[in-house]
Amino acid sequence: MLCPECNAVFLAEKYRADAQERVFCSAQCYQASHATQPQSCLTCQQPFVSKSYSKAQKYCCLACVPKLGENNPNYGKRHPGMFQHAAQFRLFLSAQRMGENNPAWKGGSPANGHWAHQAWVSQWAKANLQGHCELCAATAANVHHVVPGRLFAPRLLMQFRQNLVMLCDVHQRQAVEQGTPALRARTPRLAPFADRLPLSILEALEQGGLVSSPLDGCDYSPLGNVGELIHSGHWLTCTA
Repeated sequence: MLCPECNAVFLAEKYRADAQERVFCSAQCYQASHATQPQSCLTCQQPFVSKSYSKAQKYCCLACVPKLGENNPNYGKRHPGMFQHAAQFRLFLSAQRMGENNPAWKGGSPANGHWAHQAWVSQWAKANLQGHCELCAATAANVHHVVPGRLFAPRLLMQFRQNLVMLCDVHQRQAVEQGTPALRARTPRLAPFADRLPLSILEALEQGGLVSSPLDGCDYSPLGNVGELIHSGHWLTCTA
């Protein structure tokens, strides 16, 4: 037979010659022949030639591929059986897969629950502190600790009222960059917002070492569960 792409003479099975008019001598010739056939883009209706033969290519470039809304080819499609159960029954199924009921359960971690105080304080701050950055009034603000938790043992002791500041991401990063050198040099009074810290904390940080007990002036009372742990003495069993 004669290859329609490179005009080379080659031998082919009879069933191939009978089933297909255009039979090529190799896969390279087949792809080259089909790649030169222009197609019409479904979005811009402009003709294009794919760089390599692909039956699935329907668009001339990535910009023409629909991605949002009803123009997306997968819009409105859902996996078979998806959301076939009621919401309450799905919650029940999830509960059966939690903890020891999960087939992948490996016994858990001894640190489970040791960082619960972080969630308590975050929730308290969102409900009781101003909901914007104290420096630029940006609404996207998070709780920032003037003195970081690595200087407390256990870390639960860092959660006192004077140590909490609401800052945006930008000013929080700046506060960390300015405060870290001062704390390393044992000059905590030079750290941002240090003027609101109790004198006992500043003196303890200047002496070095970790703060390992509640000090005078640290206000834990409004911090919900953290305050209860501190005043009840249960913080002694917390290693976080």
